[in-house]
Amino acid sequence: MDSDGDGLSDEVEDELGLDKTDANDALADTDGDGMSNADEVAAGTDPTDADSDNDGISDTVEIANNMDPTDGTDGMGDNDGDGLT
Repeated sequence: MDSDGDGLSDEVEDELGLDKTDANDALADTDGDGMSNADEVAAGTDPTDADSDNDGISDTVEIANNMDPTDGTDGMGDNDGDGLT
């Protein structure tokens, strides 16, 4: 069920501490990382943590660089092939 029609189920909104009667909270960016709460849920990241995998790289930067924001080890590799990690 999605009482406010924002695309986030009531169950997810309850888990995240959002208001299931406020459609605007899906568009909010609770953790300030540049991704909306709805985009974070769709990506499988934590809307309350700007760095869901705690690797020191924000979810937004990881997604923009084709990294996995749920894999804390991918921030340690040489993802761009420049010889630097």
